[in-house]
Amino acid sequence: SQTFNLEIGTTNVTGGSLVVTLASTSAIGEVTTSTAITAANTGSAAATLSIEMAASGTVFTAGAGYFVIRIQNMDTADAFASLVA
Repeated sequence: SQTFNLEIGTTNVTGGSLVVTLASTSAIGEVTTSTAITAANTGSAAATLSIEMAASGTVFTAGAGYFVIRIQNMDTADAFASLVA
């Protein structure tokens, strides 16, 4: 298995840990979800995102995959919420 986590800049987000195992990715189209990101993890418009792989785990020798990261613009969400209130 390999464990991944998301970072804003060089700071780990709270939660968002993804454990990928060979068994959970053995067929095309399988989806592995991470744990929930549980805190108000925010960055600026110039912030960078990165995916970090833990140093431990078993090296995968076959296959390929990709990550999907959903990002919410809180400026837009907060502006919309103030209009509804």
